[in-house]
Amino acid sequence: MTDRPLDLTGLYLGDRVVVRYRVDDRHLTDVTGLLRDADDPIVVEGTGPKDRGAWVEVRRSAVTSVRLLSYVTVRNSQIRSLAESLARASAVHTELHAGWLLRSESTAPLENSALPIGVDARADAESLRAIADWYHQRDLRPLLALPDRLIPDAHVSGSRVGPPMHALVLPDDPSAAVLVDATDVARGSALRADGFRLHHVRHHVHLDTYGDA
Repeated sequence: MTDRPLDLTGLYLGDRVVVRYRVDDRHLTDVTGLLRDADDPIVVEGTGPKDRGAWVEVRRSAVTSVRLLSYVTVRNSQIRSLAESLARASAVHTELHAGWLLRSESTAPLENSALPIGVDARADAESLRAIADWYHQRDLRPLLALPDRLIPDAHVSGSRVGPPMHALVLPDDPSAAVLVDATDVARGSALRADGFRLHHVRHHVHLDTYGDA
């Protein structure tokens, strides 16, 4: 069986990551730190207790997964706050329902989406049915904007739309924030060169079903 090629799409030099890799045929280990080189070997500058300050080289063939992290530990309340700030900055019609910010009338299709900004936001049948009805009344297909940490898209029956989106902030001024296509390498690299760092990742999902199953 051939291993699948390692996909590092959406990762940028300087991003904080967790790299899991094989030490031998029986053992795996992790290194947490800043991505310094995405070639072969992958190089991570350790920031965790075990590898802090060390530059760890890992052959691509040994890597089993790479997980992208926020630049520092971020609380769910901070994700909700930033997500709401970014959403309300757009000139769209909004309504709040059970912790979900429902948005429409934007010329940018992905902005016509429901975003969980309240602690009471749930992806249960009742909430999803209400969201779907709201969008159907406006002749729009129900679309959810899901920050990974709040409601993982795996918890919703639907299909992903578009690329992942990176919410980037300036560490010294979190109010300076921007939402950018994770696959837009030129813009993502330029923003990081200007000091922006990853706050959270968002996916968009078309809602397919919203029954009681």
